Amino acid sequence: MTFVEYAIRAIGLFYAFGAVFLIRQMAMAEVLDRALAAIELKGEQKKQVVRRWLLGAGAALTGASGVAALLMSSWALPLFAVNMVLQAGWLVWAATAFPPEDEEDALGRRRTMNAAFFYATVTVTVFALGFEGCLRPWDEWQSAVPVAAATLAYFVYLARSLSGMWRPARDDRPEPTDDYDPPKPDDDYLDDLAPIDRNRD
Repeated sequence: MTFVEYAIRAIGLFYAFGAVFLIRQMAMAEVLDRALAAIELKGEQKKQVVRRWLLGAGAALTGASGVAALLMSSWALPLFAVNMVLQAGWLVWAATAFPPEDEEDALGRRRTMNAAFFYATVTVTVFALGFEGCLRPWDEWQSAVPVAAATLAYFVYLARSLSGMWRPARDDRPEPTDDYDPPKPDDDYLDDLAPIDRNRD
């Protein structure tokens, strides 16, 4: 195994674990966004929802492609390619839909572009390894099945996280009804109070 293959496996391991933390971070950010929208009495904009799911899909594909790269599977080719197109599309759209508002936003955008450029470099390297025949065959179940399972797991985790996994627990207290009949005071208790009322008079 060459140094390049070791490097790709190491990068794949990093992507595989990093995607889990990235999806979790996005879910926590969603809770904050919804809380701010509720405080300001404003509905969430559609482009915010589109951005969340685009970035979420990119995170899931990054994790899945990382697993494929770790296993040196040929399925890394379509996963890296699709994710690369998705990342490029997001950066083009974000330039007009979400322009940086301050220096901190601009710094975050530059970091995103650097990460996308690095991912593109890894993508080209993976395709070069595939062209040289260094990747495992498409129909080899020892690598194809784990990649398929990982891809499904990432997207299920994404859907659960962004669709309510981090929402507050539902209030299970019973709803108030109009049929409530308050208990009547006991007659003996009223008799005990009668001497007190007479003394006041």
